[in-house]
Amino acid sequence: MRALSGQARGRTSRAIHPVLVLLIAVALGSIVATGFSSVARADPPPGSYDPWLEVAPTHGRAAAPFTAKYWFIPDGSCYYETVQFMWDGKNVGSPATMDQTSCTASHRFSKPPTTALGTHVVSAIACYVNSGGVPQCDSWTVPPAPAKYAVDPTPSLQLTPTKALAADGFKATYRSGNGAQCPYRLAQFYWDGKAIGSQVKVNPKDCSSILDLSDAPAPSGAGSHTVSARACTSSGCATSTKAQARFTVQPKPTPTPTPRPTATPTPSPSPTPSPSPSPSPSLEPSPSPSESPTAAPTQEVLGETSPPQVPDSPAPAIPTTPSPSPSGNPFVPALVSDIGGPGGGIDPAVVTTNLLLTLLLVFLFGLTAEIFNSTTDANRDEIHGWWTRLLAGPFGFASRLNFTGSGLSRLTGSGRLGSILRVLTILGLSGLIYGFLSPDFGLNPQSLVLFISLVVGLGFITYYAEGSSSRLARRRFRADASIRLYGTAIVVAIVAVIVSRSISFSPGLVYGFIASAVIVAPVALAKREDATLVLIPAFGLLVVSVLAYLLLGPVRVLAAGGEPLPALLETILAMVMIGGLEGLFVTMIPLRFLDGATVMGWSRIAWALTFGTVTFLWWQLLFNQNAAYAAAFEQTNVQVVLATLGVFMLTTGGLWSYFRFRPSPAEAEA
Repeated sequence: MRALSGQARGRTSRAIHPVLVLLIAVALGSIVATGFSSVARADPPPGSYDPWLEVAPTHGRAAAPFTAKYWFIPDGSCYYETVQFMWDGKNVGSPATMDQTSCTASHRFSKPPTTALGTHVVSAIACYVNSGGVPQCDSWTVPPAPAKYAVDPTPSLQLTPTKALAADGFKATYRSGNGAQCPYRLAQFYWDGKAIGSQVKVNPKDCSSILDLSDAPAPSGAGSHTVSARACTSSGCATSTKAQARFTVQPKPTPTPTPRPTATPTPSPSPTPSPSPSPSPSLEPSPSPSESPTAAPTQEVLGETSPPQVPDSPAPAIPTTPSPSPSGNPFVPALVSDIGGPGGGIDPAVVTTNLLLTLLLVFLFGLTAEIFNSTTDANRDEIHGWWTRLLAGPFGFASRLNFTGSGLSRLTGSGRLGSILRVLTILGLSGLIYGFLSPDFGLNPQSLVLFISLVVGLGFITYYAEGSSSRLARRRFRADASIRLYGTAIVVAIVAVIVSRSISFSPGLVYGFIASAVIVAPVALAKREDATLVLIPAFGLLVVSVLAYLLLGPVRVLAAGGEPLPALLETILAMVMIGGLEGLFVTMIPLRFLDGATVMGWSRIAWALTFGTVTFLWWQLLFNQNAAYAAAFEQTNVQVVLATLGVFMLTTGGLWSYFRFRPSPAEAEA
């Protein structure tokens, strides 16, 4: 969390940490391109002489975009000027211009021209303008193998009702296709990622499958649960046909106490004056007062001395506790609805699964990072040269996107006011960009709530963690430390949102730190002292994140009333939890330029315990709240994390192999 200056042993500041996030983004991008989408080859196979046509992806839903690319492979120069693309034999749009350098042309379909399910033919023909000014298209430029694009069905899932007691149950209606075109005959329903019973038959008339549950599946704790369904064949269920909805289990109402009648008190007799001989008083009210006063008790006295009567009508019912539903308040953004809270019960199978995932990540990250660090340390100058050339060349846009500290200083000026403006600028831009992690972000009240919560949450996380580190360095080690802002938080936010939304990584990557604690005076710290400056603030931030999670339950009860202020508090707590846990997870990865390497350099056991605790809470509270055992590996979040770890391991192995087996300078010269 800090950087040392001068000649003392030091590490870079958190300002370099976005490099890791950019690496993760590139890795995830490669995963998207290879493992999570259907992508055609990027060019014709070697040795091709015929025209070539490809579509990418090769299938999608009725509203999904795709691109068709055409190659003309000439003997010499490119003869043609335009290319006309066709869908099922009919022209689509205007002819596309042919690139004379590569002799290629592309057409982007915003969606399939027809919504009929099944496979369709995409073809193309190259054209030119003859000497008479008339467009001329040659039939022999049509690719011999036209491309095919399949329109997938758009599934839907409807729950009736959407909220009820666990014992009341609900009905789920899933439709796997459009109209009467039903390519599937079975459907499987899921409750929080776990299969519900056996597969259900699909009605071929309307492609529907109905599951009627008399009660909610276990675990059925109060709160929001995910119900999903997929269309299946005899060989398995298709991921692309998944549809899901939210069902809220309401808490059992508090029983209304029944008032019990109490014994009628008997009034004690009191001495009364002897009555004069007169007619006995009637119990019926007299229309006129008696002509002569009497000492006998009147009707009013009887009324005052009568015992209290138990009312016939029941007492008003005690109001039941509102449902702690994440989406029960219209001001709560959709991003917060994906985050569970306390009160839904703990499934031992899910806890065991997350413990196994944690052990896997701790072992593989620890082993791979050791190899990566030793390789980069031994070849630091050469690797630095690679990065310099990349940032000056293909990745030059990153430096133009990055708001450096000096650039912000020129915009906001110097002094205390300038510092405040710089902080607000970075926080505001970060909150605006991270807001797009929520699918409902736009011009609406819940987006304003999310923006304010991100600004407050990111600011609190940064200055709690980095401020704690700075104060600890000054008080315990007498080191001159301060907090420095870095503008790369903007680049990190942009990359995080693009990657998270493109692969449905929920709730998304929120790297919450916009500043770093920097030791500005030359000072030498022992490994234990350096690790202390990391562990104490990290432990404090971990406690704050867990506390925010525990407070979500009671705050959601308050927010169920539909008021904006409780919704704002709920969203702030969610952002503190997300930013704190995700920031700690990233910084505790033991790469040389991250805090995890500092802790591992002092004690591997301390690092394993710290990283393991953070990783388990990261899984349990954010990314795998419901799925157990094999079902966990069907979740996109788990697949993305494990695939990213695999890419990191392959990259490390390739880097080590390159420096290990490359020829020595003497051999290369010979």
